[in-house]
Amino acid sequence: MPTEEWFKENPKVSAYISKELNERLLVWMKQRGIKKVSQALTAILQEHLEGSQINAGVQSSQAERVAALEGK
Repeated sequence: MPTEEWFKENPKVSAYISKELNERLLVWMKQRGIKKVSQALTAILQEHLEGSQINAGVQSSQAERVAALEGK
């Protein structure tokens, strides 16, 4: 079982997503051999946030961010 320190260093995040987006996420996970949604979302966020650091200060619309997560 994780320790109290682990929980402090790893905050839980939750969100409701559309059925369509969830289906795309499951396909993305299967293509990469990822079995847990939490692992998939961690990978997506790390890749997206590290990539966005290159473009610091550039504002993107919500539609652009969703498209990036959907792989469009």
